[in-house]
Amino acid sequence: GWPPVLPAWAPAGALGATLLIGTVAGLYPAVRAARLSPTVALAAV
Repeated sequence: GWPPVLPAWAPAGALGATLLIGTVAGLYPAVRAARLSPTVALAAV
């Protein structure tokens, strides 16, 4: 029964990394698609 040892910055770092990666993964394709005309964006699927 050892107590778990977790640095105080670890949960905040994990949350920050999750938010950063999720934002980039969501915005990058959206920005690329916004630069295309709708017909080209739909035809590329």
